[in-house]
Amino acid sequence: MEKTQVAAKYLKTGEMFKESLRDGRNVFYQGELIPDVTAHPATGGGIDIMAKIYDAQHNPETQDTLTYLNSEGERVSTAWMIPRTKEDLKTRRALTDYIARETFGVFGRPFDLMPLVPVGMAAYLSKFREKRPEYAQNVLHYIDYAQKNNILGPEVLVDPQNDRSKAAAAGARLFDVELGSKLKGGESTPALLRVVKETEEGIYISGAKAVGSISSQGNEMVLSNLMRPGLLPEESLWLTVPINSPGIHIVCRETVSVDSANAYDHPIKSRGEEMDSFLIFDNVFVEKWRIFNYGVPELNELYGSVVLGAHWHILSRLAAKAELYAGAAQLIVEALGTGQIPGVRSIVSDVIQYAQTLRAYVLASEELAQLTDDGVMWPDVNMLTAGRLHGIIHYPKIIHNLQELCGQGLVMRFSEKDYEHPYIGGKLEELLFGRGLTSKQKNLLMNFIWDITTDSHAGRIGLFENVNALPAPLLRERLYHEYDRTPFMNHIRKSIGLPLA
Repeated sequence: MEKTQVAAKYLKTGEMFKESLRDGRNVFYQGELIPDVTAHPATGGGIDIMAKIYDAQHNPETQDTLTYLNSEGERVSTAWMIPRTKEDLKTRRALTDYIARETFGVFGRPFDLMPLVPVGMAAYLSKFREKRPEYAQNVLHYIDYAQKNNILGPEVLVDPQNDRSKAAAAGARLFDVELGSKLKGGESTPALLRVVKETEEGIYISGAKAVGSISSQGNEMVLSNLMRPGLLPEESLWLTVPINSPGIHIVCRETVSVDSANAYDHPIKSRGEEMDSFLIFDNVFVEKWRIFNYGVPELNELYGSVVLGAHWHILSRLAAKAELYAGAAQLIVEALGTGQIPGVRSIVSDVIQYAQTLRAYVLASEELAQLTDDGVMWPDVNMLTAGRLHGIIHYPKIIHNLQELCGQGLVMRFSEKDYEHPYIGGKLEELLFGRGLTSKQKNLLMNFIWDITTDSHAGRIGLFENVNALPAPLLRERLYHEYDRTPFMNHIRKSIGLPLA
């Protein structure tokens, strides 16, 4: 049966999304204010990638993956769905898989990650109601608002990296002072994000945040401070704020995606990237309806539970990307005609095993999912932590496997202009053809592998994956504390005659 497009008043098109970003935001690149982020070489390509996802919401072939009919019978983004059943989790994950495949998994903060943080608050809404009922009511209201406005943006949770000895001196807190003021001894330091003023209408926040990926390319951001000993009430925050709010200054890092890059020479890099940024907040006003917590450190201690859905998203994206890597590995083997070599088949099998293992962790986390006290189906934390740990430990090896399969082809790559030369192009075709591929086609494949494994763009992705998933030592520590070994310990004690704990 042919699919028909459903009218969608709550869904933006790609052009509508782009227009929503032309809002007077303060975004800086190499010391200059960007007048239009949709057109700037550092930010425009990534916005184009996300705009295609917006357009796909209206495509009859993909609308059932990217959208669903809400209780009002209106088609809305699946990104903001609150999963109530295991089937809902699978529906929600299908969206993540689609976006990961469309972006080759290089967007760590894509279309659908930030929504899982407010959804995570909904999963533990009774705890928010118990501590700050006047703000807890905002969680479901914001999810409805963001869904009906088709909002895209980041969750920015990482604190600035600076002299950590000052944190120790301040009693395990990073900062004691107002933004721009001085520490003892006259040294200046930026401030942990905190409330500096409260009014009847809302609060004012100042401070800074790091690794604000896609903050220059989205509509709104979710903000919080990582849980830490000694977090003060004015530093205890969960809230959201429009990216164009007065007082927000976004400083972009150097781009690793060149706008002028040829799509043949750089099939991935030329498309654009998610831009990482440093965020400065100088007396930014936050309306009351956008606040989910202010002043209760215990609610920031729910961080691990609230962001569990985001960790499920990270693992799902890694699994989808790993499956693409398995496909890339086989394409290399077929292009070079090396499939008869046992060592080559062994390398490809390693990539397949990596992909299958991550997929198994994702499926297991959903199969073992349980309803929270607030009726949200939330994936299993142990499977997610173990899966993320496996993913980040083995990721460098998988990248190396793809490089090794290419051999000299990854080192000896050529540009489209080389193939356009009447003599050089002819000789390249004569001498460097592949199995069932022309030299130019084989070279295009090598350019693709270069972009996902070796180029500066790939280097940024590798670094980001390690930070995004948490470094392996921290994941090991989490797994140690999260995984309950008591039933198995008691079984051994009982079996061999040791006293029960």
